[in-house]
Amino acid sequence: MERLMADIVLIQFSLLEGWVTLMSHCWQSYQHWATANLELLAQPGLHRRHQVVARGARWTDHYGKRHLDVDVEHMR
Repeated sequence: MERLMADIVLIQFSLLEGWVTLMSHCWQSYQHWATANLELLAQPGLHRRHQVVARGARWTDHYGKRHLDVDVEHMR
């Protein structure tokens, strides 16, 4: 009976050790993913900062910038 209990304890210890190793690798991969995303978002050319004039109803147009629209009634 003592041998059986010792084997059960060894199995539990090896499962615990494997779980701790798995969580350590998961945490390291999460840290690597977070730093890679921060480096990606810190790139200077990633964000648009210039004014974009809408050229029609397309998915890439930027609506809400109505001060850039042409007022046809007041053209001379």
